[in-house]
Amino acid sequence: MLTGLLTINDTSFVHSQQYEEAQMELSDLKERSEKTEQEKQGLEDQLEEFKANMKDLQEKGSKTPQLLPVQAIVIGLILALLFWCFGAMW
Repeated sequence: MLTGLLTINDTSFVHSQQYEEAQMELSDLKERSEKTEQEKQGLEDQLEEFKANMKDLQEKGSKTPQLLPVQAIVIGLILALLFWCFGAMW
């Protein structure tokens, strides 16, 4: 009878240890899952920021500055004036 009680207690003890190990493993898995979810959220945020920046760059690239043609005309006029004034000296 005493041997039967020891066997039951031993079995109970083994199950208790297995339960604790399973609980610890589950806790570790939950932590890893939460960490992975945070990393995923961070990557999604970075992706959205990247998409917004790309859209801004594409919009800026498609717009031609209106000042460039004006600058070219002014430089051309200045060069023509200089050539007209000092061309006779050459």
